[in-house]
Amino acid sequence: MSSAQAIVGSILTDQFRIRPEDMKPEATLADLDIDSLTVVELIEAVGEELGVRISEREVSQWHTVPDLVATVEAKLAQRSAEPGR
Repeated sequence: MSSAQAIVGSILTDQFRIRPEDMKPEATLADLDIDSLTVVELIEAVGEELGVRISEREVSQWHTVPDLVATVEAKLAQRSAEPGR
């Protein structure tokens, strides 16, 4: 499990009360009762925890938790590749 996956999972369980057993790779955000307002709150929580910014365009491509994790991992990789990091 990647650190991004662990942190996203922790945010979903701790802040949004989603049970770990419900976070199956094939479960959609809708299956987890994650609506557009919750997505905004989730973006803020992930941003605060990991120091990444996620755009609305990126969010519109999310359908599952692995989609979210992939975006966060890409952002972290991009950030670590920046000069001075």
